[in-house]
Amino acid sequence: MKEIIKKFKNQKIAVIGDLILDKYIYGQVDRISPEAPVPIVKVLKEKFVPGGAANVAANISTLGGNPFLFGIVGNDQYKDILLQKTAEMNIPTSGIFTDNNKTTIRKTRVIGLNQQLLRIDHENTDYIETHQEEKFLNKLKEINDLSAIIVSDYAKGTITKQLMLQLIQYSKENSILLIIDPKPKHKEWYVGSTLITPNKKEAQEMSGIMIESEDDIIKAGKELVNKFNSDVIITAGADGMYVFETGKRDKVKGVREKETSELTPRSPLLNTIEGEKDCLSEELLQRHSTKSPSTSDSTQHLKLKTNNLLISHIPTVAREVYDVSGAGDTVIATLGMALSCGATLKDAAILANHAAGIKVGKIGTAPIFLEELVREFQEKK
Repeated sequence: MKEIIKKFKNQKIAVIGDLILDKYIYGQVDRISPEAPVPIVKVLKEKFVPGGAANVAANISTLGGNPFLFGIVGNDQYKDILLQKTAEMNIPTSGIFTDNNKTTIRKTRVIGLNQQLLRIDHENTDYIETHQEEKFLNKLKEINDLSAIIVSDYAKGTITKQLMLQLIQYSKENSILLIIDPKPKHKEWYVGSTLITPNKKEAQEMSGIMIESEDDIIKAGKELVNKFNSDVIITAGADGMYVFETGKRDKVKGVREKETSELTPRSPLLNTIEGEKDCLSEELLQRHSTKSPSTSDSTQHLKLKTNNLLISHIPTVAREVYDVSGAGDTVIATLGMALSCGATLKDAAILANHAAGIKVGKIGTAPIFLEELVREFQEKK
């Protein structure tokens, strides 16, 4: 893993999506309001941080990469704050455009008693107009040696059907990885991308399969692979990640194998991760798998017939959780960095799983740093 991390430096990754300005109000709570049964928060501190797609770019920057951020802000005072905070993270702002018909998206969280008490959202979710889409694409085409494009879709209006069609076409024509952090309402737009990364709730909505067990996750993942013709990673919170790999993505940096109408044949294995305890239920294993000795290490691989898919389960990294906000942004940023360096999908997911573990140990939206990820694997040596 450390060899992959060493290659993170200066990877060029474009991030396109909904830009959000996260505001945190920290306060002290001593009493309940006489006006209503709610706590009174005495404000002690306020801070602004980049959120949404801007947080994805922030994570790429702190992991040593070169992010190129694309998004929309309103013509208001919060635009200036977001641009300033983004620039402070060494993220170029030339791909951020002002839309007079939009407001800068803001999420204000009130923190007291060491927990979030309230969130207030300001947003206009109307879709951007065609001329804004053209600005994104023209600016994107100016970037040389781009490794990956990450679409951070929060369904706030930046990602449109036409924009997705053009991004998919551009990424295929130029052998660029296209990684999607999806929203179910836009599921039909993602067909043909490299990788989709829904959480369990999103996977359930997008597949139409109620997820109540590991078996359901396997079924949902297979359904999503067939629907999108792409690799899929389902993030399942405390249950870790489930990786569904078609074998169509070449392991060479930024290169996809030739598209075919059928999934590329490969060994139908359900793998445990080397050195990790297998967390798959006995019932699932008995129904679907047979054990055979691993050829690469002393652990055992678990075989599962899944129509030419390589499926891996990655257990979560155990640690105390303080705040999950922004963890998805950290995951997709780390996946983008690792895959750009030529990592296998499973290895990229392992790195992203550890990165998420670092993030949830921090309060509020916050990126992780390259040194933290390196230290994570040095401590586990």
